[in-house]
Amino acid sequence: MNDSQTTWAAQDAPGAPGIPPTWTSSAKDLIGTSLGPSRVWFTLGYGIVNEIYYPRVDLPQVRDLGFIVADEKGAWYEVKRLANYRVFMAATGVPAATVIHSHDRSGIDPANRGVTTA
Repeated sequence: MNDSQTTWAAQDAPGAPGIPPTWTSSAKDLIGTSLGPSRVWFTLGYGIVNEIYYPRVDLPQVRDLGFIVADEKGAWYEVKRLANYRVFMAATGVPAATVIHSHDRSGIDPANRGVTTA
C-alpha cells in the first residue's frame, strides 16, 4: 500500500443503527418528473422537495431535501418547519413551479436570487 491509499476500519456510523425508514408526509403540493424518458420523479410538500424516486415511482431514494437558513445575527431555522411558503405555477398546465418561503427576518425567493433579509 502506498501513501495515497488508506484503509478504513469497518465501524458503525454514530447513532447506529438509526431510526427505522419511514415515508415523508402525504401532504403534497406538487408531483413531477422531467420531460422525455426520465426515470426520476419527485414530490414537493411544505415548500421543499420531500421525496425523490428512482428508478421507479415506488422506490424513494431521498426524503426531505430541505434547507436550513441562518442570518447574520446567528439565528437559523429549517424552512419546512415554518410552513410559511407559497407555490406559484408558471401557467395552467405547465409543470413548472416557483416556491417562495418567508419569515419575519428573512425569506427565500428565487426571483431575488436567493435569500433575502429583513
